[in-house]
Amino acid sequence: MSTFFKLFLFHAIFVLTIYFFSYALIQYQEFNKLDKNNQWCFNVSLIIEIVVFLFAAISYSTVKNIRILSRSLFIIFIVSFIIESSIRGFRKFASYSSIIESFCIIAVYLLILFHEFDRHPTNWYKQPVALFSITLLIYFICSVPYFSLMHYFQKHNPTLNQILFHLVINVMAHVRYCVLAFAFWLSRKTFQKIKTHS
Repeated sequence: MSTFFKLFLFHAIFVLTIYFFSYALIQYQEFNKLDKNNQWCFNVSLIIEIVVFLFAAISYSTVKNIRILSRSLFIIFIVSFIIESSIRGFRKFASYSSIIESFCIIAVYLLILFHEFDRHPTNWYKQPVALFSITLLIYFICSVPYFSLMHYFQKHNPTLNQILFHLVINVMAHVRYCVLAFAFWLSRKTFQKIKTHS
């Protein structure tokens, strides 16, 4: 398995772990009659996510533009995250930094996708990196408008906010991880073909 997919496998395991931990934390707080708050867990997840995705992009390609862009966008994200956390506190979800993270990942993975189309113009749909880049782009493109209006929806229509959260975040995340699993299968199949012909 390439470094690109090893990093995404690590991220999938990490996300699963953070979700179980955040659920257990809420149960513990509820049992001990403490204020329920697991938002800081998702701030940690946000940082790990952008580190993994941008480092995966750097490991994927020797294209100078992708590597420079990934490093530059990471600095922009970190600065925005530090500013938001210092103003709102680390215990509140950094929703504005999440929007910036989405834009960072969209920019980098659009470049990767164009590079994949250039390398495999006729059979791009059989390429694991291209497929996963597409679903990653769809997920983050859908996330931007939702996170931009999340506070507004929560204030004026919490029920709608809950529905949108489920559709945009949960459903799209399931699609994303299903495609990742398929991309892993394609990657393994490609590796077996190379091994057979060598």
